[in-house]
Amino acid sequence: MSSPSHEIEATPGLSYLPENLTPTVIAAAMAIVGEPGAAAYVNQGWRPERRADELLATLTPADRANAILGLRLFEHGTWSLHGFSQKAAPAQLRQLSAWRDSRLSLRRAVWGLLHGIAASSFALHRAGWDWIGYPGPCLAVAGYSGRAPGQSVAFVWDARVP
Repeated sequence: MSSPSHEIEATPGLSYLPENLTPTVIAAAMAIVGEPGAAAYVNQGWRPERRADELLATLTPADRANAILGLRLFEHGTWSLHGFSQKAAPAQLRQLSAWRDSRLSLRRAVWGLLHGIAASSFALHRAGWDWIGYPGPCLAVAGYSGRAPGQSVAFVWDARVP
């Protein structure tokens, strides 16, 4: 089997997501989002593992331990010689589909966690906005004559948004 086409490196500064699960989260997020996500990861600094770390921070210690265990099962709990993050893209998509459609609630829950990480992290990133045609957040400013396409409310771009 070939490895994924994008080099995945460890991300420093994560508090809750174990370093050895970072490739799992990144590979799953890129598989779920598809080519726009892969391009955003490579070229625009999309980092779904940071969102995963933020979400894990909101959980109780027991729930966080269960979520991490679920991610470990997802990476290593198949009859394959390769973990999820080392599989080729078609095999990753098959595994994601199998976990999404599983009759086991644990598998569906882990798929939901990965899907939530992928969707929320991409939706919060400028590349995700570009892909869906969202111009980004704006601030209403009295007297400013600019308008967003199709908008009747005056705005200025919020430069603090990455």
